[in-house]
Amino acid sequence: MPTARTGDTLYDQLGRDGGLEAVVEELYRRVLPDPLLGPYFAHLDGDARRRLRRHMAAFLAAATGGPDRYQGRELDRAHAGLGVTAAAFERVAAHLDDALRHCGVDDAKRAAILAAVAPLRPLIVEGGPD
Repeated sequence: MPTARTGDTLYDQLGRDGGLEAVVEELYRRVLPDPLLGPYFAHLDGDARRRLRRHMAAFLAAATGGPDRYQGRELDRAHAGLGVTAAAFERVAAHLDDALRHCGVDDAKRAAILAAVAPLRPLIVEGGPD
């Protein structure tokens, strides 16, 4: 199986770790004050929020063709009992799209990243559709 050359992956095109860190910071700048999403994060202290950002950056790196450095719990276990709704999942995806746009990511790349995130919905959302 051929491997991607440097510059060929979305990860490379986004600016590697530095680009993803900017996207993740922008994402949480939008997510944390959101009235629907903020309560999911209200109990987290500064250290937990930093870990959350690292986990998200690691996930996005792997999802965009970069290194797979995610070392957290399985997504379904990490979200179990949180009561994440379909509406909340969709709102985070919308904020991710907006954060990517804010960071200068073009339409095609944004669509590819959102397509990589969409299949995770059943691992994160609890209960039936909203």
